[in-house]
Amino acid sequence: MRTVYLRKRDYLCQSLKQIGYRFVPPKGAFYVYVQVPDSFHGTAMAYAEQLAQKALVAVIPGEAFEAGHSKYFRISYATSMANLRLAVQRLSAYVRNQPEEEVVKP
Repeated sequence: MRTVYLRKRDYLCQSLKQIGYRFVPPKGAFYVYVQVPDSFHGTAMAYAEQLAQKALVAVIPGEAFEAGHSKYFRISYATSMANLRLAVQRLSAYVRNQPEEEVVKP
């Protein structure tokens, strides 16, 4: 199981990096702590809502784990590779297709 999770972790981290996200590499957890793009002028909760509505990807905003507003969200890799690939495709398309006036690209 360790090998399977390491493969998923590495895939997700490499993919997030290619999309342009900055993140805290996991050190044993089953999620990646990802920074909301600096160009996004809102909370992690607002960004998570956009991802859910526009990209159809569920993430957990940092506000669930820290007091006040956060600029981070968690994305889990404790799922199938098929689900991870789909999430990465959707995140990539979301970032790529944002109008410049929305300023949400990482």
